[in-house]
Amino acid sequence: MIEQTVKIVAIEGKEAWVESLSQTGCARCDAGQGCGGVFSKLFGQKQFRMKIPNSLNADLEQNVVIGIPDKAVTMGSFLVYLMPVLGLIVGGLLGRYLDIEVFKGAYGELLTVILAAMGAFVFIFLARVKIKSHSFENQYTPRMIRAETTLNKYNFN
Repeated sequence: MIEQTVKIVAIEGKEAWVESLSQTGCARCDAGQGCGGVFSKLFGQKQFRMKIPNSLNADLEQNVVIGIPDKAVTMGSFLVYLMPVLGLIVGGLLGRYLDIEVFKGAYGELLTVILAAMGAFVFIFLARVKIKSHSFENQYTPRMIRAETTLNKYNFN
């Protein structure tokens, strides 16, 4: 489970808007002494804001820990990064086969390139449909795990 501490900035019914600052990296980076601290000074820290179910009935301005399963990150990475590459390969192989077997090399590599690009776009579309599906969203939405207190922040529970 990947966890992150966030702050509730707004509540809408049974959902809460949470916000987190991007982390710069290690403790030296947070102190501005490491490479991440230098980059955060150059580019600033980006705030992430999202709406999640308020399953803990947490209050406004309260810090909570949200989590997402490791499987969600793996599946998301597969859909975003590998699906287009697979589409490119499948389309390219199909284009090469058609050029050699059907058109007897009449188009050179043009057909291979065109079908490779089309394959990548088709697989991107399929990944997008999967990501937008209701079951995917329910399964991979971050959830509130616990309310953050001073005690459990320093592991004194």
